[in-house]
Amino acid sequence: MAAEDAKFFTSFVSMGLTPDGGATDSLARALPPQAALELLLDDEPCTARRLHGWGVVNKVVPPGEACAVAIAWAQRLARGPFEAQARTKQLVHAARGRSRREQLDAERESSVASLYGEESGERIKAFLSPRKKRAADAAPVPEVRE
Repeated sequence: MAAEDAKFFTSFVSMGLTPDGGATDSLARALPPQAALELLLDDEPCTARRLHGWGVVNKVVPPGEACAVAIAWAQRLARGPFEAQARTKQLVHAARGRSRREQLDAERESSVASLYGEESGERIKAFLSPRKKRAADAAPVPEVRE
């Protein structure tokens, strides 16, 4: 996530250097080659909006609110369910190296393990309860500009 007024740039090439620290790997995995090259070769700042359009930044928030929004998100994640979160992260990170069939098989195995895991029973009941729906409907939604 990034503040609407954030600017991003790399300046390796303008100093006669090649990128390091995993910049070429990270950008090549996240972006089409031409976009990765634009960021790496041109030391002009790139806006948070543009990176959001490319899918590098998942949320653009008002100036000065990035830390508060990030902390609120971290607090929501810290409530769990930890096993389901870990399994989801594993599935997403492994997806690019698998065929669709392999990924569907992995999802099925993970879903069954989650369904019979310790975390799901009470959470499914709470999710299906009318009280949960009323509480969710009444909860304030933070402003996020996408």
